Amino acid sequence: MTLATHAVVGASVAGIASQNPILAIIFAFLSHYLLDAFPHGHYKVLSHKKHKENPLSDDMVYGNQFLIDISKIGLDFALGIGLSFLFFKTASQTTNFIILAGALAGVLPDALQFVYWKIRSEPFIFLQKFHIANHSEKNFNDNRFKMVFTELFIITLAIAFSKIFIS
Repeated sequence: MTLATHAVVGASVAGIASQNPILAIIFAFLSHYLLDAFPHGHYKVLSHKKHKENPLSDDMVYGNQFLIDISKIGLDFALGIGLSFLFFKTASQTTNFIILAGALAGVLPDALQFVYWKIRSEPFIFLQKFHIANHSEKNFNDNRFKMVFTELFIITLAIAFSKIFIS
């Protein structure tokens, strides 16, 4: 799942639950794991070194490919934040702050994976195991149509639900 989708869903969830900011952020964070449980696609991250036998040994290696990946990931993240404000911005600065925090919480588990790869200590070990355990084994990496359709469908659902529940 792209960071843009995770951000939009996190922002939507936080906006819907904005009357209770703590729960809004927790639900936005947990939405990441829920989304990852469904089959979806991933764009190629060249510096990501996967270990088929032991996913806890995955890493992201510094180098030229890392710089390309960080740029791609940064654009994905910026798109998610931008879409979140485009679709969920309200007249209330407080609600907008909660929506932004929700977007950030929605992408946080992927950022914590990177922290795990570099630190490999608790609580990041627990979070990485949880991330792996909740992640769908089926993916659409080889089917761009299904990959894009899934992302757009989820974003559309998040927008529709938030338009119903956010006042």
